[in-house]
Amino acid sequence: VDGGGVTILENEGITVDIMINDESIAESKEEFKNAKACANIVSAFVKRISPQTQENGIDPADYNVSMSGAKRSILRSTAGRKKMEGSMVEFTWPKSSSTVDAKDKTVDMEEVIGGLELNHAWMEAIDGALWSHEIILLRLSNAVRKKKGAKILGERIAEELNAHVAQVVGHTVLLYRPGRPPVLDLSEPAVDLIN
Repeated sequence: VDGGGVTILENEGITVDIMINDESIAESKEEFKNAKACANIVSAFVKRISPQTQENGIDPADYNVSMSGAKRSILRSTAGRKKMEGSMVEFTWPKSSSTVDAKDKTVDMEEVIGGLELNHAWMEAIDGALWSHEIILLRLSNAVRKKKGAKILGERIAEELNAHVAQVVGHTVLLYRPGRPPVLDLSEPAVDLIN
């Protein structure tokens, strides 16, 4: 907390523990690890609440306007390349989290999936990865049995994180959210490394 924030909190009776984010002066490796994790959470939070700069009058978070078929194609191509390289960031639905197995055709999948509890630690990890890498894969076969459910759940997660579903294949969802500063250049097609 900078700019006198610690003093304001302490004046309100809130106890503030200062964590050392410098390994050479931290009291333990655990303190340094916790300080680094806390700093990452704060950084992601600040990015989430900070206003985004518009390009050519277009809000990059308005994916209905800012995303095109060509940009989605670049994202799919980039994801394929990253998977081949082994550098694609992937998240699998936690086995300890609740699941949806809607065999009854009268069940409204959107309503059931809308009520599905999202694991906060898992969502924070995804949020941090999106800020760092901009594209990630979500593997949702542990969460929903039907492919339609994976698409609905992917869209719900994207909405929670202000991200865009670039592709859904089976139970796998490709999410995209521009970083600050941007990591991927969506104005140029990805280089074909195979040929």
